[in-house]
Amino acid sequence: MSINDSCSITRSLIRSYSRIRRTRTSARRSEAGREIFGDLSRSEYPLNTVIRIAFTARWRSPVHVGGADLLDRAIIGPSDALRYMHEHFHHKSGPLYWSAFNLCHSAIRGEVRIEQARPHFVAACAEEDARHHLHH
Repeated sequence: MSINDSCSITRSLIRSYSRIRRTRTSARRSEAGREIFGDLSRSEYPLNTVIRIAFTARWRSPVHVGGADLLDRAIIGPSDALRYMHEHFHHKSGPLYWSAFNLCHSAIRGEVRIEQARPHFVAACAEEDARHHLHH
């Protein structure tokens, strides 16, 4: 096989792969996503599609967090919760942490309702506080 034949086969494979990627359908947005972002006109997402993220999504009531028995910071939504967990959690592990992490991400992507992430964040904060007091 010559170099030209190899290049031709490679180009053909790349074209086929590109066609498959363009025609592959993504999972439909959940009802929560339609509620936040509106209904989409088609079920396929081309490679150049921008995924909208609801960074400004807010919970009905904030979660008040803090340290030393002083709840001085209000976490207003899943994006704020993710930032708080990243910056203030010393133990980024465990089922409660990952549940809160995953649900907050899903909420800002519109895959679950915004309010679904809130109790999981509260539970993760309680676990982090208990771990912190256990080690100090």
